[in-house]
Parts: sequence; structure tokens; C-alpha cells
Amino acid sequence: MSNLVATTLTAILFVSCSAVSAETRRGSFQETTTVLEVAGEEWAASFASYVDPAQEVSWSVVVPENYDPETPAGVLVYVSPSNSGRLPRGWKSVLAEQNLIWVSANKSGNRVDTRKRIAYSLLGPTFIAKEYKVDSRRIYVAGLSGGGRVASIVAPAYPTIFDGAIYICGVNAMPNQLADNIDALQSSRFVFVTGENDFNRAETSRIHDDYQQAGLENSYYLEFRRMGHGNPDGDGLARAIAFLDSAESVSGI
Repeated sequence: MSNLVATTLTAILFVSCSAVSAETRRGSFQETTTVLEVAGEEWAASFASYVDPAQEVSWSVVVPENYDPETPAGVLVYVSPSNSGRLPRGWKSVLAEQNLIWVSANKSGNRVDTRKRIAYSLLGPTFIAKEYKVDSRRIYVAGLSGGGRVASIVAPAYPTIFDGAIYICGVNAMPNQLADNIDALQSSRFVFVTGENDFNRAETSRIHDDYQQAGLENSYYLEFRRMGHGNPDGDGLARAIAFLDSAESVSGI
């Protein structure tokens, strides 16, 4: 499925550069589409065994009020551990400052089939690119807890789609088949976020070390004092995005 997904998204991103109207909606809103409407017949058929092409997907979207089609925006796909794709508190201003559009599938929490959650995360940037001019060099995926684990599956598996990832208080070890293909991941960047009171702290730190030992020095460990198992505040998100956007490392805590 990887080549088909990458080809489909690349084509849509290319078309989006000339097809989007300046009158596109801004602000926070919900929108519902079918898988087929976003993916098209060929791509939708490639994962029809676990996601019905006619299935409706509800999206939470946040488009900064200062969005300008003349300056294509990045896309931050968020995988939630709950059934709500709602934007965390304190993050809205960061999206505006960093020129990022937020998209998250509702009803895609930890109890949903992981394969569906993977499909939704891949559909997210495609859905946005059909309506907005996006910067194909700034397509990021993030997730909290079980959502972070999903992000850690898709980001290494689809480096031609996702330029970076933020794993928040939840991350899976990189599969051996991906660890054997580290060269393909050298242009991607990875942020590991945890808190000193997060029960996944030790695992997050260990897997970050594994990434670096595998040769992915483009990974960054962020541990916040007094933070438990949850999302960081806006300043924490801004630090993570700064690393994803920059060719340089940013200072640690």
C-alpha cells in the first residue's frame, strides 16, 4: 500500500497548489466525508478489507484565521487516544504562529482497529490538500498515548508522506524491517515528548535512544517537569514544531 498511498497524496498535493480558492473556510469546524471521497477508488480499494470506502469519517479541523493561500500551510495530523479529535488547550495560537492546519479524525480512539487509525492518519493530509494550499515539505503526524503509538507506526513507514512526527507519552519500537532501511528516514525528524510523571516516560526515553543508536540523530527528546500522561502546553508544542521545522537542533530542557 505504501507506493499507492504516497503517489496518491503527492498527486493531490501538486494539484492543490493551483486549485484552491482564497475564500476557503478558516477557524475551527467539523466536516464529514467518505473514505472514497478523500482517497479515490484505487486507493480506497487498497484497504477496503478493513475500511469501507463508503464509510463516513468525521474530521476536526482548525485553520488559522491568518491562513493565506499565497503562503501554503503545513499540516499537523493528530491521532487522538479518545473519540474526540478536539484541539488541545493552548495549541491554537501555535498553529497560527507556525502556519499549520490541524486535522484529526473523530471516533478514532484507542478502541478502534489500529489499521483504521493508520488509514485515517494517511487520509488526513489528503483531505486537507483537497481544500487548501499546503506545503508538502511540512506534513507532520502527532499523537498522544495510543495515538502516539499509531504515529510511530505511520511516520517511519511513510517517510515520503510525513516529514516529521511527535510521539507524545506513547511510542512503539521501530519494526526491524524499517530499522534496516534507516537511509530512507534520514530526512524525517522525530520528537519524543514525555513528562517526569508520565508512566510511559522510561519507555519513551529508551525508544528515543534506540532511534539514535540506529542512526537517526534527527530525533529529539523533550521531557517536561511536572507533566504527567497528557499533552504538553502550547510552549511545549512550539518547541516540538521548531525541531521539526529546523535543520538545526534546538536546546534541551
